[in-house]
Amino acid sequence: MTAAATDVVVVGSGPVGLTLSILLAQRGHAVTILERQPEPYPLPRAVHFDHEVGRIFQAAGIGAELAETSEPADIYEWRNGEGTTLLRLGRVGLGASGWPLSSMFHQPTLEVVLERRAADLGVDIRRGSAVVDFSQHHDVVAVATDDGRVVDGRYLVGCDGANSTVRTLLGVPMTELGFFYDWLIVDVVLHDDRVFEPLNVQICDPARPTTVSSGAASITAAVTLVAERTARPLNSPMRAISVAGIFSFSLPWLKSRPLCTPSTNPIAMKKSASTFPNP
Repeated sequence: MTAAATDVVVVGSGPVGLTLSILLAQRGHAVTILERQPEPYPLPRAVHFDHEVGRIFQAAGIGAELAETSEPADIYEWRNGEGTTLLRLGRVGLGASGWPLSSMFHQPTLEVVLERRAADLGVDIRRGSAVVDFSQHHDVVAVATDDGRVVDGRYLVGCDGANSTVRTLLGVPMTELGFFYDWLIVDVVLHDDRVFEPLNVQICDPARPTTVSSGAASITAAVTLVAERTARPLNSPMRAISVAGIFSFSLPWLKSRPLCTPSTNPIAMKKSASTFPNP
């Protein structure tokens, strides 16, 4: 029998890999995370979690911090190109797991909270370690990284996202549905605090479908479908940094029906009607 240096090797330090590592460490398992990126990715990607995921995060010991850095999203509204409401989805209140049915969050902030919790539990987080190969030796998995090192673990778990090295090395197929449209994604931090009502909006304009969603903590993400004729010029650095040009593409309907009103503390106002479970 070969002795393993760690119980579980987790590849990827995103929310999934970090949460799994925390839950394992809380149960006394030794965990090593191998992450190819030397630094955390600074831009938001995922922005939403439901009440069941909230309960999992609470079980990982970050319930109090999660409640402070997320924002309940009670209503999701769909409008046409003129701003007329077509459909309102959602429900106010808590789900069966004791958290809001839908919540918005800022992924870089969440990852900081998760990584701090993992480190406090003794999880060995190795950034800048890209997995290049692994092999099975009786009851041990030997995981090789691009710096020439090998980490031996009893188990290997791939949590390395859409471009998963673990999945590729295992030869696990992935179905490609062929989504090919160009989207312009604009992440903004507001100069003035605002309360958005509703928090998330889908603009069903055939000429330019648009999604606007909260990233919590005064950060708002706007996602706009951009036709090929406008996407190509944006590849120019001079065009891409033009904020006025970006917003002329994505937010023309704000002029006819504003979504926000001034507030001194949008997060506090949103949470005033919600009660979070004890962490």
